[in-house]
Amino acid sequence: MKLALASSAVLLSAATAAAAGSTHGGGLRASSIIKKESTTSSSSSQRELMEGMDNFMPLPCNANLTVDNCDGTTLLSSIIAAATLEAEALMTATNATSYPQGMEATIPCGTCAIADLSGGSTLLVPTGIDVQGMLYFPPSTHGTLETAHMFVQGVLKIDPPDNPEASRVTIKLIGPDENVFLTPHPHNTMACSSYANGKCPVGKRPIAVAGGRLDVRGLKDPTTCPSWVNLQDIWEEPLTDTQRLHTNIFAVDGDDNGNGDVKCLNGDVCTLEMTVDEPGGVEACLRVKTGGTQYDDGYLDVFVNTGDGSGYVEVTQSDVKHDQNSVVVEKCYSGGLVGVQVMNSDANAWAGSIETSVDGGISYTPMVCKD
Repeated sequence: MKLALASSAVLLSAATAAAAGSTHGGGLRASSIIKKESTTSSSSSQRELMEGMDNFMPLPCNANLTVDNCDGTTLLSSIIAAATLEAEALMTATNATSYPQGMEATIPCGTCAIADLSGGSTLLVPTGIDVQGMLYFPPSTHGTLETAHMFVQGVLKIDPPDNPEASRVTIKLIGPDENVFLTPHPHNTMACSSYANGKCPVGKRPIAVAGGRLDVRGLKDPTTCPSWVNLQDIWEEPLTDTQRLHTNIFAVDGDDNGNGDVKCLNGDVCTLEMTVDEPGGVEACLRVKTGGTQYDDGYLDVFVNTGDGSGYVEVTQSDVKHDQNSVVVEKCYSGGLVGVQVMNSDANAWAGSIETSVDGGISYTPMVCKD
């Protein structure tokens, strides 16, 4: 049985590049260890999400949970149907147009649910899945699981196939292009206590393993038929002129209500680039200035990449509120600028200008938002 995962932006939160027959458990991490098919080869990627969040522990209520508990009395399709019905009732009551977060189809701790996929069928989970117990794909499984995201706080178990030529499990991540927040099981409440509302941010369309375990079994010989395929290609649709917006009025906010011509919201890290070619041997200057209108003051973290091999390095002090018309950063770099990143994890938005100069600070040009 091969496990295929597909999405326009996929992260698998299990820091292993495991082949068939591997298991993994532990804290909350992410590693690009799956292949994304594309028509254009861009670059290979190795990255980790939320490095250091190792405070998640295995759930004690799963201590005696084994595949023997997967007797077929609990089916994944039934759990999905109940969760979808509840979410859609809330959407109707609130006139919402998208499925709310925090209403995942949840497999309770201590419970095993069987993924009832057969004959190439599809299970759709618009609310996402939270595996607190065990989600089991038996050897006869053949089909596609389409989910907004997946949390593994318990066990995700996929067994070798009865028929290697015919059985295939596909997990397709179909969530919206927005950050997802994980509500930990009560046993791991402290793992997310430092985040707003006690929920951990885990990125967009993730499979997030938070104290849980992946138990994915492919064929016996992983060299001839691996269960996991390393991420080979990343394809990004080229930005149009209207998307490569200048950052002369730029809003950076920890939630979604920042106001500006260009916005970096929900605590995202946004990358900026220069709009003019940097002449060889000429230093590049960066100026970040807070706007002068009401509510422009706020919090902002700025990171600079000068191409010296250190990557993006923070050049501002965290947890500092910048007043109206204040200069956040004004500095020249003799080695030039590869890029600038900004973010704001606070609900108090910052707005202002982010500009660069290649004539020693005589004139400045707004940067453009790359992503």
